[in-house]
Amino acid sequence: MELNEAWRRIIGQHWELIVCLTLVGLCAGTALHLKDKPMYTASTRLVLGTADPKTSSESAAISDTAWALGTAPSKVSAAMEKARVTGRQPDQLAKRVAVKAVGGSGVLELSVADRDPRVATAMANAIANQVRQARLDAGDLELRGLLSGIDRRITTINRKILRLDTQLVANPRVRSVGESLTQQRAVLETQRTSALLDASKQPRPLIISAATVPTEADPSGRWPAIVLGGILGLLLGVGLAAASETLHPTLVGGEAVARELDAPLLGELSTRAAGADAGAPAVAGRLRLASKAAGVHNIGLLPLRKGVDLPHLAEQLGEPEARGHTKIRRIGAFDVSNATLVNGGGTGLVVVAPNAPKKAELDEIRNLLRLTPGPLLGVVTYTRGSQRSKPVNGDDQHGDEGNEA
Repeated sequence: MELNEAWRRIIGQHWELIVCLTLVGLCAGTALHLKDKPMYTASTRLVLGTADPKTSSESAAISDTAWALGTAPSKVSAAMEKARVTGRQPDQLAKRVAVKAVGGSGVLELSVADRDPRVATAMANAIANQVRQARLDAGDLELRGLLSGIDRRITTINRKILRLDTQLVANPRVRSVGESLTQQRAVLETQRTSALLDASKQPRPLIISAATVPTEADPSGRWPAIVLGGILGLLLGVGLAAASETLHPTLVGGEAVARELDAPLLGELSTRAAGADAGAPAVAGRLRLASKAAGVHNIGLLPLRKGVDLPHLAEQLGEPEARGHTKIRRIGAFDVSNATLVNGGGTGLVVVAPNAPKKAELDEIRNLLRLTPGPLLGVVTYTRGSQRSKPVNGDDQHGDEGNEA
């Protein structure tokens, strides 16, 4: 199937369905954001006091740590109390907390979104302070644990030295043991001093810049949703149209219909001008040539669908001036029960079909053409409505209402 033919079959024949589903997709995208309220995001920047990351994975690990601290229920509740924020649920507010690394550095951007810009700002600053304090507490706890262990060992040694001092008068040999304990105490005191110096050199958690009140609302995502809904509706409409054409293919255009019946296209009746089809004269001329070539004198019009105004069409194709130059004696509706037109080789058939019929509709016509002795002169097509200006009753289908020569 050529691209142009596929376009005409899928888009041209099913454009109403495609447009309808596209509009449904647009409406669905709009409906998803009907109840949206504007949200405001406030951001603050901070560092956790860790070493500068060397890779992006290390930077991501630092941001994950800050996010885990900032979204902890206890931290969010404490931040709400500190900022004096009411009317919010901690768990819902925690879902609107985001932390990301600035580039690949150790600087973090902590953001909080809320429908009130002042609440978003207060919570961003409060949660950042909670994260900073948590890191400080964690570092201090580690240092306190290390110093506490050293202090316990020093206290134990001091007790041993005190007991040895009381035994030194009675037993001078214990002097060497006391000196050893004194040396151990000196080493521990050196370790304690080094731990304090190392702790003082470590970077401390710090808030670099506090959040400011946002002046513009966040993008709602309404237009992307509407566009996406329209695209999905369009794809669905095109898919359904393509599936319909695969199961029930349409022949688009007179050439396709004539090619399917293996007959020449005599013309297309498309528009009405002053009560007559503008293409009728050209069709009548080609019909005379076809009847002369086939050697027939009667012409039977064989409609593909009911409701075609065959008497009106026969009148236009058999005008007096046309009949004066041909040997056509009668043009009328073909009917197997009408003996005046079923007269062997003297009757030629003309199929009258819409310009976009279903391929299955031609099966009955093919079977009938195999039974008729007369030749198939050609095909005349019409657009929707051009040959349905008035209803046709049962009598209109008989050839005795055609035009006499």
